Amino acid sequence: MGFLLPFPLLLAAPPLLGLGVALLSTHLRAVRGWLLPKEGLAPSLAAIRALLYGAGALGGLGAGVLGKGNPTLPLLLGTLGFLVLLPFALGPLHPRRLEALRQEEAE
Repeated sequence: MGFLLPFPLLLAAPPLLGLGVALLSTHLRAVRGWLLPKEGLAPSLAAIRALLYGAGALGGLGAGVLGKGNPTLPLLLGTLGFLVLLPFALGPLHPRRLEALRQEEAE
């Protein structure tokens, strides 16, 4: 980590990544708990873990391949992907919106 000292933004990247993963994990668990019956929670957890871990491995591989040519390209693509998916987290998949849909179904 000492070689990153001249680059303070890079020192902040691992904690920010951990915070992002924790928030995503909490959000996904809440969504699954609201939408699925108890019998479907274990299979859905297994499927989501396989997808997330597989996507993380493929994303790391892709970033390494893309970073060989232009090191800023993976960062730009990651930022673009975040900005594309952000409206979904704030809009239709927001826990309040899902709870409102569940209450509408119950009525």
